[in-house]
Amino acid sequence: MDALDVLKVCARRWYVMMPCILLSVAAGLGLAWSQKPTYTAFASYALVFEGSASSVNDPRAQNPLAANDAALLGEALVSDLMAGATQQALGQPGTSGTAPSKASDGTHYAVTLPEYSQSYLVQTWSKDPQVARSLIESVVASTPARASQIQTRAGAPARSQYTTFVTALTQVNELPPSSTVKLLVAVIAVGLLVGAALSIVVDRLITRQNSASDGSDRDWGGEEVEGPDWDSPDRQRGTAPEKKSVDAPTPAGSGVAKVGEVNGSSRSNVSDGARSRQPTR
Repeated sequence: MDALDVLKVCARRWYVMMPCILLSVAAGLGLAWSQKPTYTAFASYALVFEGSASSVNDPRAQNPLAANDAALLGEALVSDLMAGATQQALGQPGTSGTAPSKASDGTHYAVTLPEYSQSYLVQTWSKDPQVARSLIESVVASTPARASQIQTRAGAPARSQYTTFVTALTQVNELPPSSTVKLLVAVIAVGLLVGAALSIVVDRLITRQNSASDGSDRDWGGEEVEGPDWDSPDRQRGTAPEKKSVDAPTPAGSGVAKVGEVNGSSRSNVSDGARSRQPTR
């Protein structure tokens, strides 16, 4: 069955196709109407050293995490913020650490270091802008204490420790919604496929039912003709079966005689007449 045959079946079973199309259009409009905007909140921080540094006596030399502009401290802080326990402690319901276009990984926010940047980005996504803002602010506010704890565990003196500085305050942006036209086209396409499949099924069922009804009409429409009895003794001996004459019943007093009786009376009358006409000697 090619595409043209499918179109013919759909046109023939339009009463199956049209409801599917109408339902898909209604579903697409309902989904487009029920769409809610998604908001993203983000802020950034950097690691800074607030103490006095000199080339002769630099306190940062006593900090094992201060090498390469505290790159190791930055990695340790990111790992601490992305840990599951921290996510549960700082996260809020309805927030996600992944964009809506990506698969969720179970996080409430994400902390990354963008390429060619020294500021760490903290970002979340949510349907509620206030929830997203409060989450980012709480995460950024916890970074100085967490950075100090990490350096203390590493044995860095207090005067050699780095701290965090907010390089970008919390911002909340509304993401553009998905295209309504694309959503409608996708839902209507699904409705067309479902309608075509149902039309083919209904067409096959009706065709089978009509074929079955036509066969039953042919079986009962004509008289059954009885053939010769091939098992009869005459057939087995190779002789033709004996024909039996059936005398039609005659009403009483109708004056119509049987064929045998008429022929016998005629022959007797002829013979009597012939004897009467013979000359006498």
